Amino acid sequence: MGAMKPDQTYNKKIALRLRTVELSFYRGTTTLTPVIYVATADLNFTLNPKNTFQVKIPYQHVEGRLAKTSGMSDFSICFTRNLYASDRFDLNLSLGGKIPSNRSDFSTSEGNALPMYYQTSLGTYDLISGISLINRKWLFATGIQIPLNGNNNHFDWHRWSDPDPD
Repeated sequence: MGAMKPDQTYNKKIALRLRTVELSFYRGTTTLTPVIYVATADLNFTLNPKNTFQVKIPYQHVEGRLAKTSGMSDFSICFTRNLYASDRFDLNLSLGGKIPSNRSDFSTSEGNALPMYYQTSLGTYDLISGISLINRKWLFATGIQIPLNGNNNHFDWHRWSDPDPD
């Protein structure tokens, strides 16, 4: 293992190295009945001292009064470049995107389209960009996410009858 590992390669080109693997679990509720569970694998790779690459792979499960849905959620990829580094601060720029896992068109067996919080995907291809300034005490960051297409969700609350009228 380590320096004695027999399958080490000698390569002076780009050294893609897995830097971190983070596993997270999220549980969220809505104002209605659904409970949303999301487990995410977040993999960070180092390309060289100034460039990193990130991949996020989420799995989502939703349980509520209207339905149960589950499946892979939207994949995210991001390339980050360190633009400036000093003893006082670092300036980083990120460019990436989100790839939909489905068309956000889950519906019930009766054919009623489910609301977005029951969908495991936003159903859009998105462009993501951001910039950050980091020092020893602060992180200032801003970003933007722009969908490049519309989703295929056709939820219409008028199609749902109220099962519990007062």
